[in-house]
Amino acid sequence: MLGFDRQIKKEWLDITMELLAEGKSVKEIKEKQESFMAADLSGKIARRKTRLVISRMWLDDDPNLVVLRREALSIFEENPEIDTRIFHWGLCLAAYPFFRDIAAICGRLIALQGYFGVSQVHDRISKIWGERSTLTRASSRVIQTIRIWKLIESADKARAYTSSEKTKVAVQEKHEAAWLIHSLLMSRENGSISVDEIGKMPELFPFKINFGLDSLVGSKGIEISRQGLKASLISLKKPRQ
Repeated sequence: MLGFDRQIKKEWLDITMELLAEGKSVKEIKEKQESFMAADLSGKIARRKTRLVISRMWLDDDPNLVVLRREALSIFEENPEIDTRIFHWGLCLAAYPFFRDIAAICGRLIALQGYFGVSQVHDRISKIWGERSTLTRASSRVIQTIRIWKLIESADKARAYTSSEKTKVAVQEKHEAAWLIHSLLMSRENGSISVDEIGKMPELFPFKINFGLDSLVGSKGIEISRQGLKASLISLKKPRQ
């Protein structure tokens, strides 16, 4: 399943996260979602489908995502002024492989040519997910979500977007950087990444990460291992048997 097939406003995610931080039940949160989405989405079906996308990120009981959410809420409670797009992006990566693949395509194209064209993204994502009737619309919804989160801006070319210093989000605190890396590792099938890749991760193209290996020391979900004489590998910690 593509899963992420709606345009999602940051405000909807922020309210969901804040209610969760306040200890509201899932039932209470869904009732609140219904009311605050009604101003933008008049149809019940549209609201229900949008709630499903958000629930996968912030409310469903997937054990891996529960751990990631708990850490996010802990960071948020310590620093309520944090840019919450860090959390929403990380949970999108971890919850939706389709979103991760779109983000990676956009990031690689921006690194290669300075922008990405919508048609370029459509062509590349179809090679990963196969041709299907819903693919073009769903990938457009992801791109528009990234746009309304103000993480990309229009490029000089038609139907093209870019990332700039103005749109990039600074991730400066070590525990915030560790959380974002953790979310990326969770999105990858092998759950690991070479340290040399850290500055080149296309999935995290909207962020400027103040990162060093010391950022991960003490992380609950990440471990560092040596691969050869110089290379280091960052991986998800394996659960204890």
